[in-house]
Order: sequence, then structure tokens, then C-alpha cells
Amino acid sequence: MKIKFSIFFLLFFLSFSINAEQKKIETIIANGIGTSIQDAAQNAAENALTQAVGSFIDATTMMEKHTVITDGIVSRSKVINKDIKEYSQGSIQFFEILDTKQTSGIFRITARVDVRIEDFRAYIKELASGTQEIGAGLFAQMKTEQDNTENRISLVYNKILMPVIAGEVHNIDIEPPMTLNELYAKYPDYTDWINEMAEGKNRSQIAVFDFSISLKDEFWDNMTNIFENVSDSKKEFFGWDSIVNYAEKGTHYGENTFLIVDNKHGSFDQFSAKSYILNNFDSQAEIYLDNLDKLDNADVHS
Repeated sequence: MKIKFSIFFLLFFLSFSINAEQKKIETIIANGIGTSIQDAAQNAAENALTQAVGSFIDATTMMEKHTVITDGIVSRSKVINKDIKEYSQGSIQFFEILDTKQTSGIFRITARVDVRIEDFRAYIKELASGTQEIGAGLFAQMKTEQDNTENRISLVYNKILMPVIAGEVHNIDIEPPMTLNELYAKYPDYTDWINEMAEGKNRSQIAVFDFSISLKDEFWDNMTNIFENVSDSKKEFFGWDSIVNYAEKGTHYGENTFLIVDNKHGSFDQFSAKSYILNNFDSQAEIYLDNLDKLDNADVHS
């Protein structure tokens, strides 16, 4: 009877220990952003694990081992698939998308992420030394804000600026050539400008081309939708005078502002524009591009 009791007690103790270990699950509600639901889901998982890290990694280690910890978080979140909820292995036990918003190429989701906190703690401790119990909050928030900033810069840089610079999204319409005299007859309001072009020469012996450059409609729609989602503030203007006045004298217009002018209606009075302000974009983009350059150099020398 004593032996049986001892065995029963041992089994009960083991069962209790296992159940206690299994109960160490931290449920985190996290947001994610991406150009697809899958990318947004993985971003939400990264943000959730980043919040979890803040509960057991001190500030100094977080800074000193930033790259190692970030790479570890990315590795653990890569297993996430938007169509699967339960995970038998790894630091994430359960993942569920609670809400999805999509605007022409940009997905924002809210997800529930259940983290096996002891498994994840052990994994992170293998990557970094000097662990310490601290409250979650500030450092997790800082990392989440950093990720969101990098996602915003990546969208604007890769989906808007680079395609424009590369000339991939333009429509170019060229009219048949005409003499400067014909141009003068077509645009009588530009007399001074045309005379300056002629510089005293015979206008009938100078050929010119009338051409227009516009952005493709699908790119225009995607560009404006990206700015609608990532800007900190925006303003709208109607009429060319209002647009020019803002561009020349507006106190907020500068390196962190993108002014998008819609001239599809043709008439200056019907022009409209939206100003999208992305706080600190210029300085953040400089850091982002500098990091990209370092990665490229690392690839070259590896």
C-alpha cells in the first residue's frame, strides 16, 4: 500500500507539474500590417513575441542583443500561417485573426496570439545573456513602433518612390511635331514664354513637340491608398491657386510631406490635391536606406 501510494503521489506530482507548465500561456492581442494577409499575420506574430520579450529581457540586453533577438523573433514567427490556428511546436501555441481591414494592397489585422512563455523564454535566453525579470510595456512598445515605422517606410519607398524613379508607372503621350508659330497660335496665353524659347529666331523654323506625362490609373489608386493608410495627417486643396499657395508658403510643406495633385479634369480651376504628412519620414528613411546599404555590402563581402 505504501509503494502504491508513493507511485500515485509521484504520478500526481508529475501530472501537476506538466499541467502547470502547460498553463504558462500568455495571450497577446497584437496588430500587424503588410501587403498581404499572410505578411500582416506574420507581422502581428512578430509584434506579439516582441511584447512577450519585454517581460523578461532587460533594457541593456535588449539594446546590445537587438539584432540577435529580432532575428530570433522573426524565425519563431515564420511558422505562422493565416489558415492554421493550433501549433503543436514552437513558441506560439495558437494564432487567430480577429479583424481584417484591406485597402488596395495594404492589409491591417488584429490577431490573438497565445505564446508558450517558458518555451519562448528559454529560446531567447539561448540567444542572449543577462536576462532579468522586468515589466512588459515600454521596450515592447518601442520595438512595435520601430517595426511599424519600417513597414511604413518600406511601403512608400518600394511601392511608390522607386517605381516613379524607375519610370515604370508613367503614361507618355506625344503629339505630332509643330512649328513654334503653330505653338504660339495654340497657346496665345504663353506669348512671353514662347518668345523666350525663340530667342529672336524665326519661329517658323523651330519644331517643337507637345507631350504629356501622367501616372497610370492603377498606380495612382494604389499610391493614394497607401498614403491614406500610413500618413499621420492630411489636408485637401481645391483650385490651382490654393495648391500653389500651400506648396510655396504652407508652414507644413517640406521634406516630410507628399503633395499629390490630381489634374485629370484639365482645367486649373478643377485641379485638386491632397497633402500627406508623414512625421519624421525624411530622417527615418535615411536610417532605413543606410541599413539597406549595409545589408547589401554585407552580402557582397560574405
